[in-house]
Amino acid sequence: MTNMLQPLLAILFAIGINPVQSLLPGDPFGPVRSRDYAIWDCRSSGPGLSSPIPKRPNCSAVSHRDKTRVEGEITIWKIDTSAWKVDACECFTETVTATCVSPLFGLESKSTKREFTPANITYCQQACMDIDSGSLKQSIVHGVIVSGKDPEYDCPLWGTKSVSVIITSVMRMTLIVDHDSDVMMGSVNFARPCTYNESVCPTVKGGFVFWKQLMKQSDRCNLKVTGISEICVMHGDDELSIHCPLTKAIYHLGHNSVIPTIACSRVGNSTKVDVFKTLEGVWISGQPKRGGNLVDWIELHRAGLAGVIFTQVTPKKNGTHILGLTGPQLSWLEESWVKKSSEERSYLELQLCREAQHSWDLAWNLRSLAPQASAALWSKNPHAISTLFSGFILSWPCKEIYQYRFLKNDNCSENWPIEYSVGRAFVTHGNGS
Repeated sequence: MTNMLQPLLAILFAIGINPVQSLLPGDPFGPVRSRDYAIWDCRSSGPGLSSPIPKRPNCSAVSHRDKTRVEGEITIWKIDTSAWKVDACECFTETVTATCVSPLFGLESKSTKREFTPANITYCQQACMDIDSGSLKQSIVHGVIVSGKDPEYDCPLWGTKSVSVIITSVMRMTLIVDHDSDVMMGSVNFARPCTYNESVCPTVKGGFVFWKQLMKQSDRCNLKVTGISEICVMHGDDELSIHCPLTKAIYHLGHNSVIPTIACSRVGNSTKVDVFKTLEGVWISGQPKRGGNLVDWIELHRAGLAGVIFTQVTPKKNGTHILGLTGPQLSWLEESWVKKSSEERSYLELQLCREAQHSWDLAWNLRSLAPQASAALWSKNPHAISTLFSGFILSWPCKEIYQYRFLKNDNCSENWPIEYSVGRAFVTHGNGS
């Protein structure tokens, strides 16, 4: 077979046809341009996010409300993090020890050892204030070097020589303020949790991070909608939860005797929307079929009225659902849903809830062995660098890239090198990067 293919390939190449390139639509090895399928860049991820590990779905509550199900619509909101970004400066000190060994016979050998040492907070604070003065030297390795430099020395003719220097460096960075706890988050390892009003926080390097308190109090309700609303139903007698069967999402509100407090009131287009926070840390607004807000929905659920369900689909405005569904796609799902009886809806919900229980149990069993996988199952976001810490999911979302090309893989590495566009600049991730 190979002998038959070789003459054919030679003819195709001779007349200017590349059969390999023809099999790959759009020539992935050509110039950087827009592609139909995205790749995910997880090496330069966005700001970190934190949310509590969700509660295990309670499916026993689903089967008790066949005749008295109260449906409504919910919308997911999120904080506009642009208002919660804080410019900061990190300062740290290193002790760099360079050693050269020159044996009597043989080649000399050099080694360098770097250790973080406690920094002086007063000196660091002044250095961060001077970072924009233009008098500091920029270094790719250290950020901006404030004092000191890598040791320079000559090796002895025979014996061992060591030289130690102390280098203090400062680096600009951006931190995110957690909208609930005021805890600072960013690409730095803090020695302890620090809140926004502290202005300075120690790091595990023995250094410090400084920031200015410029955020306005009014920014605390800077919310934006993540997508169009969807049909959901409320369940539970003691513990209330909202089940959204079309997207297999479950949100917990807490004990029935406790009315959820309004976490934030978003005012826009002359209308006020009350936003609440679920036990999962998700911001939602909701209203029953009859209208109102989430509290009205809870009151209808408590009253146990019969048949408060949707019998027709509400028009969808332009936009997409949080899971990426477009308005027409979600409308199609709702069209098929409203045609089902109340009993059919409860049966389907029960099956979906059991699937959610199975997924939750799988994540729980994997939490020690594979925290990244557990976090992805619980957050339903595989495109993020995630881990678990003290009952919380910490994640750094990856970036979706559509303008890219593949480069030559000279080393046959599993990490295939690519080049992609970020605005006017191009970024290359090679085999070893």
